[in-house]
Amino acid sequence: FGMMGLAVDLGWSFFVKRAAQSAVDAGAMAAMREALVHGVPGTFTCGTAVGVYCAPTPLPCDTVLASPGTYLNLVSGCRYAEANGFTYNGHGNRQVVTIQSNDRSSPPPGAPGVNDVRYWVTLSITETIPQMFSAVLGNPNGRVTARATAGAAPECARCGRGARADRVLERRRLF
Repeated sequence: FGMMGLAVDLGWSFFVKRAAQSAVDAGAMAAMREALVHGVPGTFTCGTAVGVYCAPTPLPCDTVLASPGTYLNLVSGCRYAEANGFTYNGHGNRQVVTIQSNDRSSPPPGAPGVNDVRYWVTLSITETIPQMFSAVLGNPNGRVTARATAGAAPECARCGRGARADRVLERRRLF
């Protein structure tokens, strides 16, 4: 029964991790696309574009959603997380959902070597998962984390037809 219990706990953690990763992927891209709609020019610096917010340190999504007129494009990212079942202090205070963004003055967190990005958005979800069977062995909680970063890179000639590279720069899968 012990192995079956371990399989149930790991299976549930895997399921939550996949759902969280899908939510952060979609949320980071939504916030990035919203920034592109409002015009992140090639020489973008924080504070110069209407509709684009820079948050160099992570902001809790409940703060962002409480003041949509302030946090502008970041609201889209937090709403995607919320629509997928992830809210700040959700599931009995077991979820933490944060979002951050900046211009090229600081590199995107967790995306080493990506230096030529004019604007980026990172959405992170962490959830503490109570363990059913593993708790007997002294492991009462598991923890899953998902993070995705989307960014706008300058247009390049070899990208084809002046492609704007709004893309997911980094996906981190952690257990």
